[in-house]
Amino acid sequence: VAEKDEKTRARQEHIKTELEGIQPILDSAKAAVGGIRSDHLNEITALKMPPDAIADVLGAVLKLLGVRDVSWLSMKKFLRSRGVKDDILNFDASKISGPTRNDVAKLLQSKASSFDHATISRVSVAAAPLAAWVKANIKYSLVLEKIQPLTDELSRAEKELELCASRLKACEDELSSIDEKVARLKEEFAARTREAETLRTGLEKVQEVLSKAEGLVGQLGGEQDRWTIEAARLDQDLSTLPKLMLLAAGFSTYLARSAEDARAKYLSSWCREAGLGQDFSYARLLSTESTLLKWKAEGLPSDSLSQENALVIAHSGWRVPFVIDPASAASQWLASFLAQDPLRPLELVQAFDPRFVSQVELAVRFGKTLLLMDMDGLEPMLYPLARRDLTKQGSRSCVVVGDKVMDWNENFRMCVVTRNPEVDLPPDAAALVVEVNFSVTRSGLEGQLLGVTIQHEQPELEAQKQEMLQQEEAFKVQLAELEDSLLSALSEAEGDILENTQLIESLTNTKKLAAQIGESLALSAKASVELDSKRDAYRPLARDGSALFFLVAQLTTINPMYRFSLASFTGLFEQVLESKQLESANLGERLRLLSPALEQSVLHYVGRGLFKADRLMWGLHLARGMRPDAFGENEWEFLTGQVLGGEAAAGPRGPPRVPDWVGPDRHGGFTELATAFPRLVQQLGLEDAAKWRRFATAPDCEHPSVFPVKATKPSQRLAVIKALRPDRLLSAMQAFAQEQLRVSSLAPPNLSLGELLTQEAANPGMPILLITTPGSDPSKELGDLAESKGLGKGDRYRDLAMGGGQQAAALDLVTRAASAGDWVCLKNLHLVVAWLPTLEKAIASLTPEMHPDFRLWLTTEPHHLFPPILLQSSLKVTFESPPGIKKNLERTLASWGSDFLDGPKGSQKQLAPGAQEQRAQLLFLLAWFHAVVQERRTYLPQGWSKAYEFSIGDLRAGAMVLDAAASNPAAASSDGGLDFKLIHGLMEDAIYGGRIDKPSDLRVLRTYVIQLYSPKMLQGRLDLTRGVKPPPSFQHGDLMHWCANQLPDEDAPGLFGLPDNIQRAVQRSASTAIASQLRSLSVSGAADRKFDREAWKLALGPLIDLWDQLLKGENLKSSANSTGPGGKQSGGSSSPTDQFVVFENAEATALCLFVDGEVAALKRVLLGSALLTSGLQAVGSALLKGEVPPAWEKKWEGPETVSSWMGVLVAKKKALTRWAQSVGQGRLLQDALNLSELFNPGTFLNALRQESARGLGVPLEETKLVSVWGGKQLGKGVHLKVTLEGLLVENAVVQAGGALGEVNPSASEMSRCPSLELAFVKLDHPDPNRLALNKASDTMSVPVYHSPTREQHLVDVDVPIAKSDEKDTWILAGVALLLAGE
Repeated sequence: VAEKDEKTRARQEHIKTELEGIQPILDSAKAAVGGIRSDHLNEITALKMPPDAIADVLGAVLKLLGVRDVSWLSMKKFLRSRGVKDDILNFDASKISGPTRNDVAKLLQSKASSFDHATISRVSVAAAPLAAWVKANIKYSLVLEKIQPLTDELSRAEKELELCASRLKACEDELSSIDEKVARLKEEFAARTREAETLRTGLEKVQEVLSKAEGLVGQLGGEQDRWTIEAARLDQDLSTLPKLMLLAAGFSTYLARSAEDARAKYLSSWCREAGLGQDFSYARLLSTESTLLKWKAEGLPSDSLSQENALVIAHSGWRVPFVIDPASAASQWLASFLAQDPLRPLELVQAFDPRFVSQVELAVRFGKTLLLMDMDGLEPMLYPLARRDLTKQGSRSCVVVGDKVMDWNENFRMCVVTRNPEVDLPPDAAALVVEVNFSVTRSGLEGQLLGVTIQHEQPELEAQKQEMLQQEEAFKVQLAELEDSLLSALSEAEGDILENTQLIESLTNTKKLAAQIGESLALSAKASVELDSKRDAYRPLARDGSALFFLVAQLTTINPMYRFSLASFTGLFEQVLESKQLESANLGERLRLLSPALEQSVLHYVGRGLFKADRLMWGLHLARGMRPDAFGENEWEFLTGQVLGGEAAAGPRGPPRVPDWVGPDRHGGFTELATAFPRLVQQLGLEDAAKWRRFATAPDCEHPSVFPVKATKPSQRLAVIKALRPDRLLSAMQAFAQEQLRVSSLAPPNLSLGELLTQEAANPGMPILLITTPGSDPSKELGDLAESKGLGKGDRYRDLAMGGGQQAAALDLVTRAASAGDWVCLKNLHLVVAWLPTLEKAIASLTPEMHPDFRLWLTTEPHHLFPPILLQSSLKVTFESPPGIKKNLERTLASWGSDFLDGPKGSQKQLAPGAQEQRAQLLFLLAWFHAVVQERRTYLPQGWSKAYEFSIGDLRAGAMVLDAAASNPAAASSDGGLDFKLIHGLMEDAIYGGRIDKPSDLRVLRTYVIQLYSPKMLQGRLDLTRGVKPPPSFQHGDLMHWCANQLPDEDAPGLFGLPDNIQRAVQRSASTAIASQLRSLSVSGAADRKFDREAWKLALGPLIDLWDQLLKGENLKSSANSTGPGGKQSGGSSSPTDQFVVFENAEATALCLFVDGEVAALKRVLLGSALLTSGLQAVGSALLKGEVPPAWEKKWEGPETVSSWMGVLVAKKKALTRWAQSVGQGRLLQDALNLSELFNPGTFLNALRQESARGLGVPLEETKLVSVWGGKQLGKGVHLKVTLEGLLVENAVVQAGGALGEVNPSASEMSRCPSLELAFVKLDHPDPNRLALNKASDTMSVPVYHSPTREQHLVDVDVPIAKSDEKDTWILAGVALLLAGE
């Protein structure tokens, strides 16, 4: 045993010696592996792909551990395993197989650098110990392999030794050894059991804490990112908050009164100045979605303007909101909003409330919210309240209300509301209030109409949209509450947060709910986009509706009576939506039907409130606004006279050649057309006379079949007709408007007052306003309608003519009728316009308790001060007298009645049969005369030179005169007949003639009077007019029958003695007026009070260029210097005519210099080199509107449009330069002269008369004017004569022999005259025309006017006529000579 023991020890020592070199390395490697930290391993696993060194090391580790898969995925899985270090530390190197060791050894040899400690340490802290461990295990394995025989032998020896020892001791201490071993094993088992229990308990606790920590970190991980972003946003908001609040304050103070475009403009500018982005939102800054949704449910309109206005009111503080709400769109919300404060009970007071003052006092005393409705401004008694003019009386604060000192309650608040869209607050009142304007805007109205459309078409969409918005807001609120609760729980947690199980569970539930809400919000946003796309399908209709309303709103530029409310327009919109004829299952087809139907409905509704003369203007305005693509470039501007054309704009080549077929009076029109549309003129081939000759004379040239070139747009045909056939422009405009609007007539369908009441005026609170013309009276029709409704005249229908202090009686009448359900008609409201706001407020106060049968009829003539609120709240209908002699005569006979005309039966004043018949005949002739002089106004200015107001008063006065003449024997003349001279004198001088101020018109009136009131007429030997014989009987019934059957419905010009071609002039005049109206509509918004350099430069640049082009080649300063002191020209003659020319030229030069100076100053302002003065701003504003500035017009009244005014001014200046040159050459009167080239042709004729009187040696008053057509002799005794050229004659032609002749019905309204020779001679000088005439011939005096408008009369000249009895014919024909055609 001892020998075996010694050998065994020797082997053990040998093995120990072999292992001493490698064991420390292996232990060191294990220790290093044990020191590897988890985060170092995590660094490796976090790599997407490991470096080669790490991959080599980990691959070796896996191979040693017996893992064959050495992919990166396998490596990461190994590193992430929970016992990775224990596996390495507990690894038994003796289990390394030979192939494995060889494989790893090859790896160590081939990738030695990867296992180099310095290298692998740089790559990974965790991989370096693993590399050392791999190398140590390989070395250890090699050593084990080397000593394996010794080990095996040692094992056998130890076994043998142990066997021997055991045998040796087996007998000695077998029992004691077993006992000790059992005791030791028991003790060890107990210790191991306790240790295992302790480890298990600790492990469970650590696992539980780790699980909680992981859950908490996971839950708060998503919040961290969002909270980081939110914290950054809050930091940014805090840094910009002062600027944002500054913008909000500026918005509330200055922009609440402005429209949306102005708000956007100023906010954009302010944001740039403040260094902020362009996403500033006043509503988003000061409100939440839930607040706006709540307000919308309370009646606030949903458009952005209304929401911003509501926020201004809500944040107005102690300042008084002054709310402008024409459509009462926000009144409901305002009352609801102000009533929500329990500390401030709402007190709603109407402006016309008789207890107004006492209610204001009570509101101040008890701290109420005072809502003042229908105010027209800030009453003086409210100023102290708005200013908070408080005084202290002891501990009390007091304020003066009216004449009382009231206790001031700090809760008092005031808000003022007006429905007047044009309220004008004085500066002191504007400084005390916050003006908030709820007037509708384009985008705002589009949104409102879209809501109306969807509510009618697909109400479920609107409901879904509202529900979705509410749901989104609820989700957002709930999410915010969850976040608040989460932060609150975290901030209030105490102790170890991981031990707070309740908190962690709460956080888990909160996160789950927040995730669900986030998903719901995402789904809601997606659904909202889908809903919006469905809603937007109806947006084109809403956009058309908005455009229509603002086209209607522009009509106030033409006539302030043409004002229509948003409520009435919205009602029309809803009626169109409800129309059964427009229903369609296809949405596209439905919308295609709705828009034209809405246009036609608005066309007719508005047209019913327009005078007939303005309906074509309205149709064209509507067509242009709704179909802008119907006009090409500059075509609308050309039609309305806004194109800068003419010779000055023709360019260096000069004006184009005028075709031979174009009349002389249309040369200027052709030049304008060719200058504005040169390509169109070339395409049309206007030089081809054969093609265009029919067009030049056709009475229906506007018809497409007559127009020579078929491939032209309707707007192009309009331009050609305006330039070359303005006598048919009115008909062309009519056809164009009807074609564009797809209607057969622009006139609304005829409705009687009864039909109007049934179809349009179902609301008793809406007055029916009949806008009348002088001479028209709807009283009879109203009375008949009331009788047909069973009201009876004087019973339940009462009318009252206003004026003469009837206001109180009218209010009382309206109040009683509103409660009883009666009808009231207040007439002639234009006489009491100052009282009408009171009437409007009274109607508004009565509306809530109004009887459903009540109707209020109002009649008025147009008045520019008529209150806009009353106009908007009324149903407006124009009531005009039907045109024509027939209707006029019937109205007169109906107003007289049979008792007046035939005489009351059984009366003591009954005349003898013959006298009664004569009286009836005289009265009929008066009715005829009244009808003729009134209806002749249709043909202005040829019929009358101006619109004389022959009224019903003239008719009554004439009837009184004739009644007296027929019934009073003392009024008879000496021969026993009527005193016609007296009748003629009264008619001419006192009654009808008293209104006439022009001799030529008085001559027409005198001719009518003499023809009608003559013995021949009373004897029935004369016709009333051409083709109309007197009635056989003058009884009232017979006359009514004669009117109905013998008179035409439409008056031909011949009824008035006018030529048949006068319709051309009527159309020309009417189309010119319509073009002027359309021009004013086009530029109605152009002249903004505020100066915008870029906008002005863009608009006025072409006009300034035109002026420069006009003056090209003109040396004005040189021309001015050539005129010496006193206007004398060096070397000039002292004759009156020469001096006149010098003065006229000097004035023209001065005027051109004045205009040139203002244009140059305006140009400097536009270029930024000069400041804008008030005078230049007035000039610029007028030019922007296409008008002549008042300062220019004061110096010379020329054409209406500024481009024409400039062109004519420079043309006259150039002509006067030639006149001055003729004066310098001493040959002025030797050449033919054109007086239209002068500013003051009348002064020239006076100078000629003065010079002639000097030469004749007689006073001025002893000279007379004689004239002959060119080629004839003036006779002897003529000192000076002048030859005039360029004269035009209207309503006649000058025949070859010089006499007047009738015009062809198809002829132009004006024709050229031969040259006319004029001279002033002595009074006894024979008339040169009479010397050349036969006995049957005669002369007549014909007026000469400056232009076709016949506004300025120059002189009368004698013109030959073929027969002496034709003089009256030519007088009634309105023959006149004109200096110029345009």
